[in-house]
Amino acid sequence: MARALVLRSHTDAQVHRRLQDLNRLNHAKFFRRLTRESAIRHPNRALAVDFALLAARSVLRETILFREVWPGRPALPEEGLVRELTRMTIAYLGISGSGGDAEDEE
Repeated sequence: MARALVLRSHTDAQVHRRLQDLNRLNHAKFFRRLTRESAIRHPNRALAVDFALLAARSVLRETILFREVWPGRPALPEEGLVRELTRMTIAYLGISGSGGDAEDEE
């Protein structure tokens, strides 16, 4: 259903506007929450949070809606996707001591 909505938004201006509004609202909420995180050590916090959200959104969109993350390779199971996407985001934002990562690597 979500994939059908995204595809329809490419040809239906009203659906496109509604999805854009929803995306803006959700982005603003996540952005405000993440930019308050004092552990972010990236030199440009606002840029870093914006980029991290874009990267996470892109990976999740391709994985969930289109199942096209790794052409010719099976997608990671949900737990692996969450773990690796979290690891990537934390590393990019410069957050240390995330907890639990060392256990996952063993």
